[in-house]
Amino acid sequence: MSSESSSAGAAFRYGTNAKEVSLSGATVSIYNSGFNAFSNPAFISKSKKHEFGLSYFLMSLDRSIQSISYSRSISPSAGIGLSFLRTSVDKITQTDLDNNIIGTLDYFETLAAMSFALNINKLSVGSNLKIYQNHLHNYTADGIGFDIGLNYSLNNKFNLAFCTKNIGATYKWDYDQDEDIPVITSFGASYQDTHSKLNDIIITMQFDYKDSEYEKYKLGVEINPFRIIKLRFGLKENSSDDVSHLIYFGAGYRLQSEMLGNMNIDYALDPGAVGEGITHLFSFTFLRN
Repeated sequence: MSSESSSAGAAFRYGTNAKEVSLSGATVSIYNSGFNAFSNPAFISKSKKHEFGLSYFLMSLDRSIQSISYSRSISPSAGIGLSFLRTSVDKITQTDLDNNIIGTLDYFETLAAMSFALNINKLSVGSNLKIYQNHLHNYTADGIGFDIGLNYSLNNKFNLAFCTKNIGATYKWDYDQDEDIPVITSFGASYQDTHSKLNDIIITMQFDYKDSEYEKYKLGVEINPFRIIKLRFGLKENSSDDVSHLIYFGAGYRLQSEMLGNMNIDYALDPGAVGEGITHLFSFTFLRN
């Protein structure tokens, strides 16, 4: 089983927005409008005057993810943000020792984050202060942790990035038991350029480590052949013996409105390669300068 579904805080790692999912999660080194706090808080230093991100995922197996994020610039080289994420699973079957069904359970995890980032020449530095809560039927746990992210722009085409999440984070259950949330460290690089046929193209790659041990690599590609419509593809290494890699697809559409400013509608297709079923995911981003 993948560690993304078998450790504390694992539900937070699926993805908070359709763009992230369609690029297989390889977003640590790219600007992810409206959702930078979840990808790499260093990019909040490059926020527009106002950025809003909203996702509501209704997924297979009675799963759901909701995220909302707001960030803004407070100077030409600094930004702040507030974010909230909730993941849940409903109708979990409850059985007795004889495997008889006696009811159902509900589960959810939430985190709230406050972010700050600063840009100095080619280097951006950002951090999140996060509050976690885990609720499983009649039991709850709380925790506090930190994220630290860096991004270095080699030039206008290449980025190098680093982000460590869940520093010092531990769930403290109300039945006097503690559960450490693994520290996730990501290293990434991206390339962005303009081509005559594809317009903008982004190629991004990322390596993830859990508690300092190598876990997986991720690759993502975004092309813009129709200018207002972007196409995305992602490939992610999987730890399952049956499926070695997971593939994702997605698209983004940009609208302009005098009242709302720029609005992005992003879509991702999760084909459910490990048998969980196909899921269609949508996110919305609002940008105002």
